[in-house]
Amino acid sequence: MRKNVWLLLSIIVLLSACTQKENPVGYDPYNEPILIKLKNDIITNVYSYEDTVKSYMNATVISLGNRDKYESRILFRFISFPDSLVEIENNEIMLKLVVNKQRNCENSIIKIGKMNQSWSQNYVSWKNAADTLEWENPNFEDTGYIFEINGTYAANDTIEILLPIQLFYSQTGEKYFADSLSVDYGIILEREISEESGEDIIEFFSYESDVSNRPGLSFNYKTETIDEEFTSWSSSVVYDATLFTSREEDLEDFEVYGDSLLLRNMSPTKMFLGLDISAVDIINVLHEQDSTYIFTDEDFNRMTVNKATLVLQAKSDKYLSNDKIYVMPYLMTDSIWVATPEAGNIPVYQEQFEYISGTSTTSDSLESGEYRVDITEVLQAYFVEDDNNSGFGIVFFSARESRDLSQVRFYNQFDEELKRPYIELYFTPPLLR
Repeated sequence: MRKNVWLLLSIIVLLSACTQKENPVGYDPYNEPILIKLKNDIITNVYSYEDTVKSYMNATVISLGNRDKYESRILFRFISFPDSLVEIENNEIMLKLVVNKQRNCENSIIKIGKMNQSWSQNYVSWKNAADTLEWENPNFEDTGYIFEINGTYAANDTIEILLPIQLFYSQTGEKYFADSLSVDYGIILEREISEESGEDIIEFFSYESDVSNRPGLSFNYKTETIDEEFTSWSSSVVYDATLFTSREEDLEDFEVYGDSLLLRNMSPTKMFLGLDISAVDIINVLHEQDSTYIFTDEDFNRMTVNKATLVLQAKSDKYLSNDKIYVMPYLMTDSIWVATPEAGNIPVYQEQFEYISGTSTTSDSLESGEYRVDITEVLQAYFVEDDNNSGFGIVFFSARESRDLSQVRFYNQFDEELKRPYIELYFTPPLLR
């Protein structure tokens, strides 16, 4: 019985040691993880590149914006309109939009069009209107109606826009009948293009946001005679999407930015960071710390990466639609893409880089200007030989591509030393040599 008690106590002590905050991975307490910072010459090069443009059903913001040659438009579709009526109060329909964020667009003219073809919120892109349906040309009818946004709005401010009855109803005799284009396919909003280059953006909450922030349409109407009481009608949108396009019609010629660490949601822009880390780099850093835990290439390949973090410093011109940005790191597996590729010749998703099992999305608020990306699993795959994951660097992309207009540019490996990217690494040397 006494032996069993001692055995139970031993197991409890062992489990406790393996779950303590100071000992998160159950390592040998005499061979604890070592912290080093990899800074000098481990980054071979960096570049950023635009990639394909998709849309997402669960985007909580929709955007009207101009960014240099790019622009974004908003698609709306409502349902359950009264089929016919004789009068709408004041001949006006109210569109309610709740602001998420505004930048450089205190005075904006918004043009309204009627969509003339079917579209699916989950498949809208610059090229496709639905799963197997491309956009027609033109894909909407310009109505000539406009409204203006004047002033500066804070988050959660409501803008109420008066739209003419003719946008949704056509008159025959004394009655109005629901317009087939507006009702069946919806409307499109686009900002008048500024002649100046740069950024001017206004974002609204979408149907996928909180109920109180959703776009809505409302009016009071009479169905038969002008003598009856007005009936109130209102609807939130059932579909909305941000349609991203280019004024130069060259979205198939993607841009590549050399020596640039740029993460952008629209147009979606990924970052590549080339790595050249060897046993010598680890040994040199350890010697600076008067430590000698890694002696050979075999030690290097067998060490355990407990925690690896890429530390980036953001430049001041960042723009965040939300409080955080979310990044997924992938392992670049094709050496041909280590050098900065020519414009229009870029890595292809799931072909030249690979998701490593266990890698998770990293989020950071950038409040301090420092952005920390968890690259633990990717770096372990990069270090280990003979695991069928030859690594040449890391590709980073936003988990919210096309969902909002967030963008951030980081300092690269040529900038002042305190701003350069580096890797913070906790590792455990091999137990057996």
